[in-house]
Amino acid sequence: MVPLTQWKDVLELGLHLVRELKLDQRDTIDRWMVFHLAELIDTSENGKTEDERKEARKIAAETILKIWERRSALPGKAYPLARYKDILKILDRVQSDHFPFMPLAKQADVKKEELIGSIYNELLYLFISVLLMRLPSGDKPEKADTAAVNALSEEELKIFIHLSDRYECLRSDFDASNSDSEGDNESPDEKLDRLSHQLLDAITEKLIALRREVEQDSGA
Repeated sequence: MVPLTQWKDVLELGLHLVRELKLDQRDTIDRWMVFHLAELIDTSENGKTEDERKEARKIAAETILKIWERRSALPGKAYPLARYKDILKILDRVQSDHFPFMPLAKQADVKKEELIGSIYNELLYLFISVLLMRLPSGDKPEKADTAAVNALSEEELKIFIHLSDRYECLRSDFDASNSDSEGDNESPDEKLDRLSHQLLDAITEKLIALRREVEQDSGA
């Protein structure tokens, strides 16, 4: 995260908030807040005296940072991670600080535990991949405002970069099929189905391998 100690950084974030919140004013309080913030920003830059501009910058900065503190609840696209809300819900439910399928101390069980962990990860990857590919075209990550991305926390930025990169990789693989005879006549939904089938095939192979490990352990 870029420290928001410079007025220029805070100003850019404020301009981003004004632009985005103007597009989604749900009630009178939202409309007043956007108008008030825009007025403060204007005064901070165009006030008649230096004292007036300085005071407006102080109040504007405090207002911008207070709004940003509740960024996850902001409407529209003001929060860069808002487009990933469904994915974040899944990650919040299934991930923990201690991955449940780490290899155990017993050497004979290591391969089995590694297979279980790999299957877990690939299923999670499948869920995330499908949700990413379902994003509306207008929600492409590269359209996120730089000022808002720079103001994310270190953890938020890590998630944003990971999901954005994953989206681009998937989109690249997804679009590359257009050069294949098979992909020329495919609709977007058909391509997504094919991608899902490829992921499921990889998971199925590991499930079969896991079954063999379990059968060997049981002497079947």
